[in-house]
Amino acid sequence: MDIKLIRAFIASPGGLEEERKAAFAAAEEVNRSVARPLGGRLELIGWEETLSGHGRPQQIINADMETCDLFIGAIWTSWGSRPSLDGPYTSGFEEEFELSRKRHAETSSPIMAMFFKSVEPGQMRDPGAELQKVLAFQEKLKAEKTFLYGTFGGADDFAARVREFLSHHVIQLLRQSAAPREERPIEIARKSERTDQSAIAANDEVAPDADFLFETSATVRRNGTLTATEVARLRLIATSAGLSNNDKQLIGVHDANLIYSGRGSFDLSFAERRGLLEAGLSAIAQENLPVWSWLANITSKEADLLMSLTIFGEPAERSGAIEAMRRLQAPIEQLSFLKEEAVGNYWLGEATESEIKVAALRYLRDLGTPRELPLVQQEVERAASKTLAAALEAAVAIHLRQGDKEAAEYLIGTSYEKIDEGLQARALQQVAQLPMQMLRNGLDHRSPEVRAAVVRELSERGAIDLETLDRAKSDESAKVRLAALRALDRLGQGLSLDEAYKVLAHSRSPLASYNFFASIDSSGAVLFEDYRTERLRSLPAAMLETLLSTPTHRDAAYQALAARRIGDFGTRLRADLRDGFESYFALHWPEGIKAPPETAVSLLSIGRRTDPEVAKKRDLTKAALEIVAAQRDAADLELVREVLDHSGVPTTMPVIAFLKTLGNARDIVRLSEAPMITVPHDDGDIQAEFTEAARVILRLNKDLSELIALDLPTHMLALLIESTPANEFAKLTDDAIIALLLSDKDHVRRAVARKVPVSVGRTRVEKLLRAYRAEPEGRYYAVTYWLDLGLGYDRPTARRVIGATQKAWL
Repeated sequence: MDIKLIRAFIASPGGLEEERKAAFAAAEEVNRSVARPLGGRLELIGWEETLSGHGRPQQIINADMETCDLFIGAIWTSWGSRPSLDGPYTSGFEEEFELSRKRHAETSSPIMAMFFKSVEPGQMRDPGAELQKVLAFQEKLKAEKTFLYGTFGGADDFAARVREFLSHHVIQLLRQSAAPREERPIEIARKSERTDQSAIAANDEVAPDADFLFETSATVRRNGTLTATEVARLRLIATSAGLSNNDKQLIGVHDANLIYSGRGSFDLSFAERRGLLEAGLSAIAQENLPVWSWLANITSKEADLLMSLTIFGEPAERSGAIEAMRRLQAPIEQLSFLKEEAVGNYWLGEATESEIKVAALRYLRDLGTPRELPLVQQEVERAASKTLAAALEAAVAIHLRQGDKEAAEYLIGTSYEKIDEGLQARALQQVAQLPMQMLRNGLDHRSPEVRAAVVRELSERGAIDLETLDRAKSDESAKVRLAALRALDRLGQGLSLDEAYKVLAHSRSPLASYNFFASIDSSGAVLFEDYRTERLRSLPAAMLETLLSTPTHRDAAYQALAARRIGDFGTRLRADLRDGFESYFALHWPEGIKAPPETAVSLLSIGRRTDPEVAKKRDLTKAALEIVAAQRDAADLELVREVLDHSGVPTTMPVIAFLKTLGNARDIVRLSEAPMITVPHDDGDIQAEFTEAARVILRLNKDLSELIALDLPTHMLALLIESTPANEFAKLTDDAIIALLLSDKDHVRRAVARKVPVSVGRTRVEKLLRAYRAEPEGRYYAVTYWLDLGLGYDRPTARRVIGATQKAWL
């Protein structure tokens, strides 16, 4: 961190005592909010700080003034008294101003500003000798126009102008690669030495880093051995003290964790804590370097520091600070020292680095308001490859918070191919509210989901013609082709099942006519199964029985008859379930099933290919089990359990619903086998079965200690831990929690570490962390990262942070 001292001088004659106090307060605010985050320190000095020396008072003031980077002049009705009887200046203020102006002309330093306090009209009509000098001086500056000139009304107004002037130039000076303070000319350095030392003494009365260096040097002189933590702290002090000429470095993960572990045995300086915070924010996405305690500690005294860190510093730290704001759900604040709007100028500015923009857009996706929407849209229109998807998702999310209709309009009117499926699904649920012409424009949208939604809605309105549907039948996306088939059915123009299969399962890829491997659309084949089930559901029983003699549709017709409880088909289906469809298979495929030709997928796959007969029986079993489960007959409970235990078919949504209604704690292990990822539902959720199974498990048994004792799949156990109410989790003993934190299963360990800060108080978190670190295997940095959250923030805040991060079970 480049720690550079910037000094500002305030010059004013008498009568402005309150304004000077306000100026010093404003300077301290700029130091805290601007200079420190940028790795600098701002000092405002005046006659109050300089008259403790020996010699002519004005000479002492002038000596300090020569070391300043900035000059602020303020004057009202008094011109001031002569600094000496034989000097050329008529007042001390004039001497300070003219010497500074001369130095500025020679060296471009200090940067100067002059402010005049408004004078009452009555005084202007009859000005005395001093006010006449002030007015003449004011007119002279106004005519010259060589530097900042302004007026103010009172102390608050003056403080605002000082704050704006200082913050602007502190930012500029600290962003320049100018020589550090100690590299300035020797004569200036000597003049400032006394003031620098007094400033250090005032600001760092306790210097734990200096004390540590002194003690460490003694150890080295004795040829003693430093501990790993001492070495880590030396590195921290070195990286925190880096200047502009040094390589930019951050303390590493191992060293940061060593210092964190030993933090109770030594004090850290502000610079050290700031260095640890910078490293933690820069690595916030990795979740292995403590950050929350450092952040809470520093921002407790400097509330707007986090917002400041999103604007100043290295890209990694700035993006990390924005991510921390997102997780904390911290609002965007207009910093008092910034004239510009932060989001447009610093987060999403044209020259802003992509990683900062992506972090900003993620923040705006979760917390953005219509006020930021034009800035997000501007980023969408830039169409930069690294930020476009994030910008689109932020825009859609903001529109959704305004209203679903607005989001649907935005999707239809914006060209894109792919965004988050959940956001898109929510927005497209409202296409029914859109006007006809907007819908028609959506027929040519780049996104297949948008095209499919438009076809469905136009069909619902009876506003789609056969020519449009014929084009939709040939769409490259199977989703659009399915919407076209359903629209044709609604018009009474439905295709035969064989024709429908060709529409859905035959690929529209340009390679399909040249390459067998590309001729089958696997997603379309899956959609055809659902489409055929829908069609057969409404056919008369006699027609279904006719299809039993058609090999292509025999299985589906049989399943439809059983699902509708027609004749004895339900009984026969249950018998086939019991024998794993062995008899059914022997009847209809007496010579077995030939393996399909080698495909690109099978040729590249590792391991043995699935036996086609085994795969067919499994598919039949899965379909039959779902039919039986959907009928919710208590007499089928043991059959469902037997099939789940021996067939290898997954626990799908109909089966989960069946066990939710009729099952008990005996079915927990069966429910835990639900597939983690499935074909997306209408809302874009690809984990619906998995999360629903977890909800049912917790309904059957909410005792987490008993669930932990079961042999459950890792991801499911992690989800159960994450889903358990905080008060139930808190009932676990410390030993049980420590055992889970030491688990060799990453997802379980992470779920528990995240659950602790939202479930127990700081005292217990501290106790758990100490016990964990005392274990020989307590070495996982992610555990420390999440437990640290419970030390830095209260439980409601921890819930917000954890809710904004990826689930532990994923």
